[in-house]
Amino acid sequence: MEFVFSMGVMGLITGLVNLIFPTRAPRAYIYGKNVFSRLIKWHYSLNRPLTAFPSLHVAHAICLTIFFVMEVPELTAFWIALPVLIALSTLFTKEHYVLDVVGGIVLGLAVPVVFLAL
Repeated sequence: MEFVFSMGVMGLITGLVNLIFPTRAPRAYIYGKNVFSRLIKWHYSLNRPLTAFPSLHVAHAICLTIFFVMEVPELTAFWIALPVLIALSTLFTKEHYVLDVVGGIVLGLAVPVVFLAL
């Protein structure tokens, strides 16, 4: 139950912050016509160039990692690699700024710890 509440509260927090303080991330110009360039152009066409502080992508990934580590601790290195890759991908695709990712890490650590302590 802590997991469900953590995910929901993080969504509410980031949604409220984004409504009050919306931010924009200028998209990079994509050169080339290879498969990766086309994928990024397609991705950009799907959503507006908005970011949100803190990154809900990263917060959810961190929260999920905490609960996965609790359930299957022998795969801790694997679980930790997942939010690292998600954070890097949001930066690479210009979905978030570094500060958004840092905020997502803090939120993703703080909220589940509070619910687990309760």
